[in-house]
Amino acid sequence: MLRGKSPLSLLLAGAAAFAYYKYSKMSPQQRKDMVDGLKEKGRKIFGQFIPGDNQRQNRLPPTDSISEKEANIQDSYMLTG
Repeated sequence: MLRGKSPLSLLLAGAAAFAYYKYSKMSPQQRKDMVDGLKEKGRKIFGQFIPGDNQRQNRLPPTDSISEKEANIQDSYMLTG
């Protein structure tokens, strides 16, 4: 019968299928609004757990206190990250 399948896993699979169905029926504007809302909520939660300014620049040491090789690595990281 359902050997190895718990009711919880079947419920989770059903919820995922329903979410996919609802997402596929959304208009492009609704999708964009949903993604933007999720990003904003994520930033808000991140800001609560990581206090201060959340910009990557503030977590790196000042450029004048590191070697030129490290500065190049820092610059490439800032461009790609």
